[in-house]
Amino acid sequence: MIFKPAIFKGWYYGAEDQRRALDYFIDQEPYLRNNRGMYAQRNGSAAPFFHRVDATVQKQFFPKLQHIKLKMTLTFEIINLLGLINSKWSREWLVPGSRVPLIKWEGWADAANAVPQYSFDPGWLNTGLFEPNFQPGNHKTGNWQFQTSLRLSFY
Repeated sequence: MIFKPAIFKGWYYGAEDQRRALDYFIDQEPYLRNNRGMYAQRNGSAAPFFHRVDATVQKQFFPKLQHIKLKMTLTFEIINLLGLINSKWSREWLVPGSRVPLIKWEGWADAANAVPQYSFDPGWLNTGLFEPNFQPGNHKTGNWQFQTSLRLSFY
């Protein structure tokens, strides 16, 4: 593979620097390391598994008001109980931007012989393939929620 010298975020990286950085990046990810030189399968590299456990406590009451039959249901819910105990236990991991553009095609090094030229941003070495999902309002984050409800039924 031929790499074109490039500047990423103000830093100059020569062809050999990019080659070593890409080798290091591939070696630190088990799926890439084990399937080196082959096409990646769809969803081949799996994110770390995460758990989510919800807890609900519910109590029904049957109050009597004159001739009206009532049923009151009081509910207490903890959404993402594991997140309440330890936020690392329930954290969801995702691929930033839904995909990782590891190698960028930069044109031809030798157009007559159809020899391609690429570049690799070594900034990916400081970033893992997966990052925690911290989207606000998302139940799959390490956040937990407490919810209470009162339901009144007439019958």
